Amino acid sequence: VMGLVGLRREESELLNDTFKGKKNVVTFAHSILEPIMQAYLIPRVALRTAEYFAFTKKRHVLLILSDLSYYA
Repeated sequence: VMGLVGLRREESELLNDTFKGKKNVVTFAHSILEPIMQAYLIPRVALRTAEYFAFTKKRHVLLILSDLSYYA
């Protein structure tokens, strides 16, 4: 599960190309051009998704949160 906040357009496109078609990857991304409210929601939604897979589905989960300076 990846929660990415404050991405530039190039970074967002690179991530889309990299993880396109991957079966076990959940990505939540916020671009700097999108409303700031989404930046506040991304870490919470990513954490909740990771909890869901870990506790409900009994899966091993790796959670990656990037650049939380936009979150503060």
